[in-house]
Amino acid sequence: MQRVLAERTGLGEMVKGDLLARGKAAETAAEWGSRVDRFVACCGEKSVYDRADVVKFVGSLRLRGLRQNSINQYLKTIRLLAGIQGWELPKLSMPKVKAEDIRRPIFEGAVVRGIIEAAKRECDGRELAYLCLSTVYGLRREELTSCEIGDKLVVHTLKGGNVTEHVIPEGLRVWLKGYGRVGVERMGEVFQQICRKCGNGHESGFGWHSMRRALATELVLGEVSALNILRFMRWSDRQMRGELGMLTIYARKDQLKVDAEIFKVHPFLGSWGTSVNVHGFSSNVVELLREHTSKEINMAQKVEKKVEEKVQQKRGRWEVMTFEKAKDTLVEAKEAWQKANTRLECEEVLRKYGGLVGYKPVVRYCVIGIGIEDCCRAYQK
Repeated sequence: MQRVLAERTGLGEMVKGDLLARGKAAETAAEWGSRVDRFVACCGEKSVYDRADVVKFVGSLRLRGLRQNSINQYLKTIRLLAGIQGWELPKLSMPKVKAEDIRRPIFEGAVVRGIIEAAKRECDGRELAYLCLSTVYGLRREELTSCEIGDKLVVHTLKGGNVTEHVIPEGLRVWLKGYGRVGVERMGEVFQQICRKCGNGHESGFGWHSMRRALATELVLGEVSALNILRFMRWSDRQMRGELGMLTIYARKDQLKVDAEIFKVHPFLGSWGTSVNVHGFSSNVVELLREHTSKEINMAQKVEKKVEEKVQQKRGRWEVMTFEKAKDTLVEAKEAWQKANTRLECEEVLRKYGGLVGYKPVVRYCVIGIGIEDCCRAYQK
């Protein structure tokens, strides 16, 4: 289906301004204004419209191949225009929209992975950044054009949500370097450019939301907690009903934990060459552990201080930790870390070996991957 663009009109600007004044997002206001422009292009610019005008416009939408659900969105916009101009939108008998009639194009997981691999060869930096953000975080079109990339990914969430801060695994940063904002109205064009270069998915109906649906579907198939999917994909809590809706009230949102859990089974993260172990931690592990295991860290640091004092004093009941023994201990700690499958097991490794050689050497060697010689330097004579 060919997208039809209409010239900006005074009525379109009026509807856009009305929505902006009432606090709606600029992207939403612009989209509604564009719908009014199409209405005016079809029926002319008037102070009052009648039933014949509305019927003519709806007929033109059907000739363009729009489905009933999309036509209903146009009628909502015309109803707002009628309210502003002071005329009544005539009642039209419309077919009831069934859930199965709403077309929601979705990519298969394998197709998404294929697009990522092709994009690495064919796409420019900005296109890669958009594709990375879309496939890893499921960003909506408007979120792709307004997010901020720093120590974390800051997403100005739509659909009634708040600003969300996501962890950025270190391996992703190389793909995000080319990020640059374009107008939301151009995002469809950017998506089509990516798909043409990759040779997939550029048929009618596919867009950024197809990637979002693919991610959500793969997470569901991976048996991820529904509440974690809800919060990782940035749906607002109030959209959930029933028992799960009550759970959103009582369960405190902790985005770092949510990201860690999602990254354990993320279907597309590996395609970007990002190594995340079974605990959902990348090089951000230090930040995650500082946030969520403060008791264990404080304990390990206290023990570490005592160990260092004993090393310096070379006396007391504790066996002095030599340089060679510190290296052997870290090797043993890394083996235990790699075998750990749960968060509790991870914390036990930190407690056990942090109490022997210190918390910092354990994290630096086992998690971050700093050389063992540097990690054991405190124990050199």
